[in-house]
Amino acid sequence: MVSVSTNTIYHVSLHPTGMRGNTIHVTSLDIETGTRLNQLNLGSEGELYSDNDIILAGANSAAPVLAWTDITKPSTLKINILGTKETVTFGIDQSNGAIKAINILAPQTLNAVTDFLVHYQTAESHWAEIYHFDLATSQTKKQYDLPVAPGQGAFSSSTVGSAVYFTRFTEGEVTLFSSTSNEALQRWPLKIAELGVQGDLYPVHASTEVAVKSGNSYAIRSAILFSSGDWVMVKNGDLSWSRPESLAGIITAQWATSRVQGTLVEELKVEGQSNLISAYIHRVKRHVSDVIGLPQFLLRSLGALASIGANTESSETFGFQKLVVVATENGRIIALEAGNGLQVVWNIEAAKNSASRWWDAASLGTVMDRLPEKISCTLEFSGAVDDSESTTYELKKGSLHGMKNGVTIWQFSPRPGQEFIAVTSSYPNEPIASIGKVLADRKVLYKYLNPNAIIITAVDKEHTATIYLIDASSGKLLHVAEHYSVDTTRPIAAAVSENWFAYSMTRFASDGTDSAGPILVISELYESSLANDRGVLGPSTNYSSLTDATIPYVISATFHVPEEISVLGVTQTAQGITSRQLLAYTPMSGSIIAIPRQALDPRRLVDADPTANQAQEEGLSRYHAFLDFDPKWYLTHKRDVLGVRHISASPAALESTSIIVAWGLDVFTTRVAPSFAFDILGSEFNKVTMSATVVVLAAAAFVVAPLIERKMTNTIWQSV
Repeated sequence: MVSVSTNTIYHVSLHPTGMRGNTIHVTSLDIETGTRLNQLNLGSEGELYSDNDIILAGANSAAPVLAWTDITKPSTLKINILGTKETVTFGIDQSNGAIKAINILAPQTLNAVTDFLVHYQTAESHWAEIYHFDLATSQTKKQYDLPVAPGQGAFSSSTVGSAVYFTRFTEGEVTLFSSTSNEALQRWPLKIAELGVQGDLYPVHASTEVAVKSGNSYAIRSAILFSSGDWVMVKNGDLSWSRPESLAGIITAQWATSRVQGTLVEELKVEGQSNLISAYIHRVKRHVSDVIGLPQFLLRSLGALASIGANTESSETFGFQKLVVVATENGRIIALEAGNGLQVVWNIEAAKNSASRWWDAASLGTVMDRLPEKISCTLEFSGAVDDSESTTYELKKGSLHGMKNGVTIWQFSPRPGQEFIAVTSSYPNEPIASIGKVLADRKVLYKYLNPNAIIITAVDKEHTATIYLIDASSGKLLHVAEHYSVDTTRPIAAAVSENWFAYSMTRFASDGTDSAGPILVISELYESSLANDRGVLGPSTNYSSLTDATIPYVISATFHVPEEISVLGVTQTAQGITSRQLLAYTPMSGSIIAIPRQALDPRRLVDADPTANQAQEEGLSRYHAFLDFDPKWYLTHKRDVLGVRHISASPAALESTSIIVAWGLDVFTTRVAPSFAFDILGSEFNKVTMSATVVVLAAAAFVVAPLIERKMTNTIWQSV
């Protein structure tokens, strides 16, 4: 650790002793020449375990404070002002409970008075002591105490000229003090209810600017970090803005939808599993409930009609307002509205956790079951499966284990020298619109459709990357691809969808390698290499078998791309009819790119141009080894999105649209229409005229229908 004071630089380090522990070693250097001025050893042998026990404050002040607690005497605090030999020992009041943390705040300017604050925290309370260092006598003495306050709190130091101020933040109040008096200069209520955060919420860190007005009036502006992970700007106690910075530490996320959407299916399932009488009673109750809810339904319908008349689109009607529920490193669970600029819907504490990942956030559905009823009962997670019937898999001791009901039913191990680094699966319950690809001659290549197919990525020390495609229900190996001269220290990303998978890696030039740089590989799986042939499945079925885990026929193509790709994902739509896009994150440019599947077709012709029929019917084009990223593919446009670790997609109510969320250091959301918005009217369409035309036609039909019926009747009578 380094501190600067006037014309001197202080370097603080620990020196091990013969005993269990260390002593503090301080070296003084001249700031202009770097000449060593002095060396001091502070503390007795064995007083400190590590440099984490040292507290250094006021690094650029006239009196930098160095403090530590003696591990042999936990009830004492030792303070040294760098540049002096004396170490002062003060007793720590432990009547309020065991000390959890000690922080020291000191001014950061050379002309400020040499006062500093020591902040003590226990599990249930906090308080502070203010000290003054006399530059003339090199003596340190206590000025005053700030009393014990319940709960957790924070302090900040500020300098105006030579005067030093300390600001205290508790759960409901902001108080300003001078370093020379324990009389509060001014108080403001801390109005943080607007954050909408549930659970324990208290200040953790703060930084404050103080403005001295005329008389005894002050104004302050403070940036406060709360236990929820929110950074908040407060002016005189009023909330100016907030940022949910805990979103930079997302561990996992899951799409959630309103439980109302799945109510009918669930109700019918209950009736199907009941006896006749119980099912009948259940249905009557359901119909009565529907009748009671009819007024609300009519009001919603009128609202939808009003939005049409106003020529506006309803995000809720189109399914754009989707919730993403995320779990963060600091033990929070946060619901974000993906269709509304990632607005925080609610933010609750699920685990008392500040830094470690001890809490089980991997299964958000399980965690949600423990949340308050008013929150958990309104959500259901997409992709929920019956654990008793499904096969799960996880990495154990370097091998992948497939398990059912907690029992391992298969095991897939790497070959000697290899290490599994990632496992990638497709989206749960991914819809498939067609079972084959229609060729230009109207023949069909039948897709190999297996929702249990997963990719295992393995690397070794010989710079070889191996991609295994296996069936997760049986552990059977379906396909292997090996790549040599791979920079295994760089990211290797993968994605699986429908009957294809893609992965990217970075190669380096070596003997026998004629190309280097980032590559993107796309592979399509078919039941047979021949058109109109189901392979081993035979003609008896009209869909892909998911039980035999037959070996697919694989067509692959490799493309060189302009940038390294670290994360891959795939767009999702409600019925799977819309063309999919491969979502790629490029960390060098901080961009998220949506690559059309058509551009990645591995059946693109090599050294030949497609016929007019192939180009029109199949969308085939000539293969080029280099795939340039079209500027129109960039979803992030001019924005830089940093540190993305995962990209996820969820279908909107409209078949044309997919909702995208990417998270990591930054969180980004947008919606895409891979095949254009074919199922939504454009903003230029005159919806009022259309509605009026429908009404007029309906009225005309109502008036004309009796006339036509009368004419037909008269015609019949006349023919008799």
